[in-house]
Amino acid sequence: MNPPSSAWRRLLPRSIAGRVALGVFAGLVALACAFDWNWCRPMIRRYVMSHSGRDIRFDDLQVHWRDGLDPTIEFRGLTIDNAPWAGSHEPFIRAGRIAATLSWRSLGSDMTIVNLIELEDAQVDMERLADGLRNWRLTRPDDRGPPHVRVLALDARRSGLHLIHRGIGLELDARTTPLPAAETLAGHAATPLTKRLSFSGTIDGHAFDGDAHASDVLTFGATPRQFAVRGTARLGALELDASGVSSDVHGLGDVDGDATLTAEGTGPPWPLPDALARLRPLVARGHVAKTGDRWTAGDLHLAAGRHTTLVADVAFTGTWRSDTPRRTLKATLRDAVLDVDDLSLPRGKTPAREPTLSTTPLPLDRLRALDADVDLRPARLVGAERAFAQSVRAHAVLRDGVLRVQPLDIGIAGGHVGGTLVIDAARTPATLAADLQARQLRIEQLSSTLAANGALTGAVDGHASVHTRGDSPRALVAAAEGSVTLSLAAGATVSRRLDARLGLNGGEWLRTLFDEPARVPVQCAEATLALAGGVATQRRFVFETPDTALAAQGSLNLVDETVDATLTPAHKRLALLALDKSIHAEGSWHDVKISLKPPADVTPARCGR
Repeated sequence: MNPPSSAWRRLLPRSIAGRVALGVFAGLVALACAFDWNWCRPMIRRYVMSHSGRDIRFDDLQVHWRDGLDPTIEFRGLTIDNAPWAGSHEPFIRAGRIAATLSWRSLGSDMTIVNLIELEDAQVDMERLADGLRNWRLTRPDDRGPPHVRVLALDARRSGLHLIHRGIGLELDARTTPLPAAETLAGHAATPLTKRLSFSGTIDGHAFDGDAHASDVLTFGATPRQFAVRGTARLGALELDASGVSSDVHGLGDVDGDATLTAEGTGPPWPLPDALARLRPLVARGHVAKTGDRWTAGDLHLAAGRHTTLVADVAFTGTWRSDTPRRTLKATLRDAVLDVDDLSLPRGKTPAREPTLSTTPLPLDRLRALDADVDLRPARLVGAERAFAQSVRAHAVLRDGVLRVQPLDIGIAGGHVGGTLVIDAARTPATLAADLQARQLRIEQLSSTLAANGALTGAVDGHASVHTRGDSPRALVAAAEGSVTLSLAAGATVSRRLDARLGLNGGEWLRTLFDEPARVPVQCAEATLALAGGVATQRRFVFETPDTALAAQGSLNLVDETVDATLTPAHKRLALLALDKSIHAEGSWHDVKISLKPPADVTPARCGR
């Protein structure tokens, strides 16, 4: 027989060493399994007392190995006193049984991972002060820094939790009880509902409560395991009904389920914006999913107020706690019916002669905080003002602080106003540019006064090209530059009485006393205004009927909301009782003063000239 080669002679000692090491490890494991850990009771009590000043008592202590090398430390009849500063005099924990399975790979590191905590017949009292002091830190009781232990899953049976987090104004009471029989959500048979979770408390002074059926094990992220839940939660006037699965009960991990949110009654809608307080009842329902930092809501049905309804598909990426990743919103709104009375905010009465333009800075930071793409498909407008506006269609794209609305089409006063709107909030101050076309706007729908007496009927066409800059409504108006053109479409008419008044024709006005409904055609009417520094100055004005032609001079101050204009009539026919005067209008356009002045030396423009 040949002697072993040199390679075998080198490997033989290593093989023997490996077997010895494996044998020693197996012996240690066997010793650990057979060891009565209750002998460590005095040592554990002294250690906890010396570090935290609190006593720990237990009836039994066992150590098991689960999932390979991960140790499970199990206490029965465990009681740990609360921190001396805690608001409650109850123990920090009293448990019939508590078991914690640790990840052996994390032992000795800065972050110990607890794969699973099992609680039975337990009551836990947790409290955290605003400065970060926590009553559950036994070995480092004064440590106010970040966590050193992370729990991935919890299985609580017939157990309760009282939690106070003074940093966010949260106080919570929760309890689990077993269900008489397991339940199953459609499509989630692997995670049956086995326990009832009831909870109540306050957050930031607002009361909440809820009741849910949940799976055995609740998870806290960083694990592929999910749990199922079906239940209802109430916060003030809000109520949420949800069913589905999630991976994190604490930090809103991945979510997939159906949800219905309602706001009824008279309570506050916190944490929703106050502007929604008057939209009662408010109902939103749809399928909601979250993966990482991306939320989606498909086939979301919204009903608000009296008649407002719409269907939406929404996707949002990002969080409001961090700018990374950049927040993005994409939404398609369809089948919308918008009630003007529901959507308009309460309007206060403005005293006469007082300007209404605010100097309050506009919330332009909101335009810089996210990117968005919102497509509002043709929506129908209803409500008290539906005769004024009937529909709206808009596609808004916000990117890097620049908002562009194109196309924009508003069905208004029987016609349409459309064009583009661009707000550049990336600049300081922000800039605004608008290019709008008006087509066939019915005068009688634009003005209730004209509709009531029929003084002027017909349709208005127009074009406005305006650009400005500023960070408040008043600043934007004060810097407005551009032009506005308005014209009456063919077929417009005025009452003969109005024609006589505009022409200061006394004889013609007397004849209207016997023929009040008589009307005359408007042969042409057009006005072009030049905007500069928030003041609109007449550049061209034409108004002509068979009897009268008007000349105009003047301006509108959009900042002070005042008018200073003069109309001078010229008679195309002999008018024996006509006044040789000009009509002067001045003052606040909320209370215009009309007077007669000596005639201005001006010749009216004529149609086609």
